Amino acid sequence: MTSLDQFVGNIRQLSIDGKFNDLAQTLTNPNMDHLSKNIQHIDSIIATFTLPEHSMCMLAGLHAIIKAPNIPEFDLYLTQVDTFIQTCSAEQVHYLPQYLCEICHVITERLRKENRARFGRFAEINLI
Repeated sequence: MTSLDQFVGNIRQLSIDGKFNDLAQTLTNPNMDHLSKNIQHIDSIIATFTLPEHSMCMLAGLHAIIKAPNIPEFDLYLTQVDTFIQTCSAEQVHYLPQYLCEICHVITERLRKENRARFGRFAEINLI
């Protein structure tokens, strides 16, 4: 089993066990940033996290994408974030509000630069 597999298994288990403080500490620990370091596998990783059960894990995966040098399929990313916002656990998001804020900031800046309007859930975010 690779260290990435172990990391994903560990964060899934913390999520299942409801150990959200421990999960938040693990996900924000820069020494354990396996998601950003394995960005080439992020779509497969995100697919393993069901919502709303693994909202913090999914949020960390979406956050890893915005930390990458570029977002190759931006419209797909918008759809993923929209789905996340519609189905996530607000309780879990409260443990990582900075991740959601950073995601929204990057999306807003990108849409502004491209002079694109976006309607829908982004106007309704009230999780934090």
